[in-house]
Amino acid sequence: MSRMFERPSVWVATATLAALGAYGIVLGAFFVSDDFSHLAILGSRGAAGLWCGGGVFLRPLTSVSLAADHALWGLQPTFYHVHNVLLHALCSVLVGLLVH
Repeated sequence: MSRMFERPSVWVATATLAALGAYGIVLGAFFVSDDFSHLAILGSRGAAGLWCGGGVFLRPLTSVSLAADHALWGLQPTFYHVHNVLLHALCSVLVGLLVH
């Protein structure tokens, strides 16, 4: 393995740039697909609605993330996308550290 990747700051920078390169195009996109139904549930029943019969799938981390974004940003999709890109970068860093 390259000596360049021995420092955690390089892992973080590389993963963040890779995530932005791969997913950065969505930063200007609007909501899609099941986002609308989840946002409607959040608006009418709150975060608990996603956990109690709010959809076909129970996705706890996704539901918590969506509820937090909704509480912080309302209906501004750019911030939802920024949050998701940062989560992708974090997961990449964690996988890289696990492999290292």
